[in-house]
Amino acid sequence: MEDDPAGREGIARLLGGLGYGVTAVASAEEAMEALERCRPVPSLLLADVILPGGLDGARLVAEVRRRIPSLPALLMSGYAAQPHGTTLCENGIRLLPKPFRKAELAQAVAEELRTARVA
Repeated sequence: MEDDPAGREGIARLLGGLGYGVTAVASAEEAMEALERCRPVPSLLLADVILPGGLDGARLVAEVRRRIPSLPALLMSGYAAQPHGTTLCENGIRLLPKPFRKAELAQAVAEELRTARVA
């Protein structure tokens, strides 16, 4: 979930290059609609922190987890304090600073999926 069209396309291309299937959407509303339609349930929700409309990334994750409690989530932000690697937001969701490289995205996604399987 990325509202910037170029960013959304680039991230989808990176994830596709890593072998992941991607449903790319531009808003929290589109993300919620896509989650209603997707079967099987996606393996991960990747969303920007700053979103247009009423929901920010953390609220989107909270809303999604009301419906799909076990869905792993990873947030990304161009306003992150640390330049490299993931950090944790106050609600325990990993935060990937933007811009990021393919290797950083790959590591963050793999870590989140691995952590979710263990939990």
